[in-house]
Amino acid sequence: MGEDVLYSGTVAAAMEATVIGIPAVAFSWCGGFPEELEGCEELVATVLKGILSRGDFPEDTLFNVNLPAIRPSDVKGIRITSLGRRRYADSITRANDPSGKEYYWIGGGEVTWRGSEDSDFQAIDDGYVSVTPLHLDLTNYRLLEDVRAWDLTL
Repeated sequence: MGEDVLYSGTVAAAMEATVIGIPAVAFSWCGGFPEELEGCEELVATVLKGILSRGDFPEDTLFNVNLPAIRPSDVKGIRITSLGRRRYADSITRANDPSGKEYYWIGGGEVTWRGSEDSDFQAIDDGYVSVTPLHLDLTNYRLLEDVRAWDLTL
């Protein structure tokens, strides 16, 4: 969820499919134990049918679907969402690898989320499936002209 989609192997695989023209949906489950996924087959099938029944996928777009870590019977519905923002606190660990080289590990620590009411993390927190359309073009078009005016030259 959130900017973690930039690091997600699941989303990366869906992006690769999208790049070569294959419609793609990335599914992730927000729980910690795989056995808790039992019974989610119908939920996944319902979401997939809903997306695929629309016909052609929008160009250069994939769908990122997150399932809340609750029993499928407790899921309240589906929300179409935007990406939230994840914030880590005390999450950078400095250590040495087996050869003695220093490295930094990012993760762990306290994680908090922020974002609008329509964000993916809010939907999950409220007990909904989150469906976020993601576009391959990450360009910030609102800033293009401003940045061009910087006259960055060599």
